[in-house]
Amino acid sequence: MKKCPLCGKEYEMGEKCPSCNVMLIDPQTVSGNAAEKKKTGKVKRERVGTDHPGINFSGIRLFPFMIIGLLVLIVIVFFIVSRVWLSGRDARSVNTPSEETWGSYSGYSTDDTQENTDVPDASVSLNEQDFADSRPVTVQEEDYEFSLPAYWEKLCTSETMGNAVYYYQNRSRGSEGGGYLFSIQQMASEYYSSSYTWLGESDGTVYALVTPDEPAYDPNDPYAELEYNRLTENLSLVKSTFTLTAEPEESEYIFAKSGEEYLTRSDLEGLTAQELSYARNEIYARHGRRFQDAALQSYFDSKDWYSGTIDPEEFTESMLNQYEKANAELILDYEKEKGYID
Repeated sequence: MKKCPLCGKEYEMGEKCPSCNVMLIDPQTVSGNAAEKKKTGKVKRERVGTDHPGINFSGIRLFPFMIIGLLVLIVIVFFIVSRVWLSGRDARSVNTPSEETWGSYSGYSTDDTQENTDVPDASVSLNEQDFADSRPVTVQEEDYEFSLPAYWEKLCTSETMGNAVYYYQNRSRGSEGGGYLFSIQQMASEYYSSSYTWLGESDGTVYALVTPDEPAYDPNDPYAELEYNRLTENLSLVKSTFTLTAEPEESEYIFAKSGEEYLTRSDLEGLTAQELSYARNEIYARHGRRFQDAALQSYFDSKDWYSGTIDPEEFTESMLNQYEKANAELILDYEKEKGYID
């Protein structure tokens, strides 16, 4: 009887143990292998396997594949973790702008990744020291004067253009807004608009306070907005202190516009007989008519605008326009009514 080298059970014949089902080695095969080794120096090896479910010798061959699979799993986990971390950092960089994304005195974010960059910093407030010196200071122009608080000299700049003086906020002067606060403009009465503020009139010239249609502070500077609004509060001081200083020039005419508009009886009231005579005859004198009355001729010769070129007998009423005809007739009727002429 032979014994199984694995379980020790005896068996008579066969290639497998009847008890543990392991492949059996024939002693003759072993001796044959020994003889083969002695003859060739090599041993013919046979694979020993088993069909027993509880015993598996193939795990050693799977070990390299297990190592490779573990490494792949580690790489996948690292990739996922890194993506989550990077996305969280990007979200923080979008929602929390760094100091470099804010202007030196701006309350607005300049980060292009922000959806809303026009939200002012609520912590911005005016430096009241800038407005501490509020003494009224008189601003003297050629024909008028008015007052402004002393702090305007530091915060604002004036510029004369033609017959107008413009005032600008220094902080917004070079920005998109421009900083325009107000201007005082001189204009003929027919160009005056109800959107302006009437300040005064002299010799047919109207002085008006003109403000921008929309605030002109720097749109990217919240402090400029606060300062601009504070400055516009001072416009009431300009209105209340505005005074014309130019002496009105003595008019060369009794009625300078008697050739352009109709006169009324109220315009004639209070005039002397001589002034009424001058008023009526200056209508003719504008067209170069000369006068037989030496006093009238001398009066009109003294006027810069007069140039007598037409003798009385050559002058005709057709030379007058509709305003002049109606006004000359009105004055004549008034003179007769007052008994100044027959």
